[in-house]
Amino acid sequence: MANALISRCLIGNSQTMVNTRNIAVVVCIVFAGFIISSAATSPRKLSENRSYDGGWEMDMATLDLLALALQAEPDATGYIFIYGSRRGYRNDVSKRMQCMKNYLIQRRGIPAGRLSVINGGYREQVIVEMWLAPGGSLAPVPRPAVFRKQVRFKRGRSKYTCNL
Repeated sequence: MANALISRCLIGNSQTMVNTRNIAVVVCIVFAGFIISSAATSPRKLSENRSYDGGWEMDMATLDLLALALQAEPDATGYIFIYGSRRGYRNDVSKRMQCMKNYLIQRRGIPAGRLSVINGGYREQVIVEMWLAPGGSLAPVPRPAVFRKQVRFKRGRSKYTCNL
């Protein structure tokens, strides 16, 4: 009798194989659903642009892209990472942060609670990243590429200007 059970397990019968196949299909469907749902709730980068001292118009265009995305997704939060330059001005990032936040709140009507403007650290040049995080997702994380001790500030004040 024991030999019969062992051979049945090793060889399997059609009912056991059907059940095993059904279980495998269900596991695959559940796993695929988990991947799709987690991808739908992960933040996505809308743009990454180099920002110039006299480039307020280009910055406004990318801010408009973020504003449209926030209007299309009422549960989402917008994240703006501003990275200072290795050879920039000391107050440059804070000035850009203030300009961009004011533009989105005052001109585009985005509620302040749906927006985070973050000093991302330093890169080779001034970079602005725009992210959209659906409701319930984790916030994106800034990724600086230059250590603070490698940064050398220029004398004077930031030349960046914004016209609100």
